[in-house]
Amino acid sequence: MSPLHDIPRKPYAFGMLIATAVALAAGLGIASMAEGSTSGALIAVALTLLAGLALCALPLAGPPLVSPDRWGLAVLMASVARTMLVLLALVVFVEGQGLPRKPVGFGLLAGALIMMFAEAAIAVHLLMKRERLRAGTPSTNSPQAGSVE
Repeated sequence: MSPLHDIPRKPYAFGMLIATAVALAAGLGIASMAEGSTSGALIAVALTLLAGLALCALPLAGPPLVSPDRWGLAVLMASVARTMLVLLALVVFVEGQGLPRKPVGFGLLAGALIMMFAEAAIAVHLLMKRERLRAGTPSTNSPQAGSVE
């Protein structure tokens, strides 16, 4: 069995930056359209989603902190931490600060779901690419041996 190739971190970082921008736009858009929206609710949504972007630093850390065989687990840990952050922010901002529930809740959930789906898709793509390199199989773009063209 060949050794694991390192995960390219630039595509992950770029993808998560784009996902965060889309999540911010969607989260703030939904929060602003929700009944009872306030500027405080929009600020709470934006700050929480940006803090969620900061959690991407864990998978971006290289060896020895995150070894190639543990990169997928680092992504999973970042995703779980982001989920916990959103739930904590929801409780703190709605119950503790008295911000309106619908704008904060809908905005945070929309943004967090976009970031989670994007992160999962990026991680699966990068891990599959690494496994193809490890197995020595050609990419899906090149013709397979024995195929008819």
